[in-house]
Amino acid sequence: MAVIKPEIDIKDYESGLAKFDSLMTYKVNDILLVSSLYDSFILEEDGHLAQLIFNEYVELNLSYAPQIKQVSTGEEALRQLKIKKYDLIIIFRQMGDIDVIDFGLKAKELVHNIPVTLLAFHTRELKVTEKENYNKAVDKAFLWSGESNILLAIVKYIEDKSANK
Repeated sequence: MAVIKPEIDIKDYESGLAKFDSLMTYKVNDILLVSSLYDSFILEEDGHLAQLIFNEYVELNLSYAPQIKQVSTGEEALRQLKIKKYDLIIIFRQMGDIDVIDFGLKAKELVHNIPVTLLAFHTRELKVTEKENYNKAVDKAFLWSGESNILLAIVKYIEDKSANK
């Protein structure tokens, strides 16, 4: 007895992808990364951040990897928020010119409900989560362990959280 395999039409495949993409009501297209020069150096040592995210998207056959704009100070990030729309801000604990909580509050004042996530290199940097107003300033904290999939996890977390609002 012969097994008959159905033929797959490329149009059916593409329309299936379009249906899947339509399920995602919120997509992160542009990320503002706020990291000190030291944090930028550490990221470069672990691998280029944009390339890491792109590789994760390619490996999982996801359609569009977000673009990343990196700035080295909180003040520069606040200026960027005034001139361009971003879907997500990733900050590091060691922001030299402004406190993480102050930055998050100012960013959310400039762009209502913009997601702000903290990416920490060490668990001791997560002590900031215990401070007053932290929950108003930062949506979620993540721990960087050198694994690029945490970046995809941050993006997908924000997309899922924002889609359910």
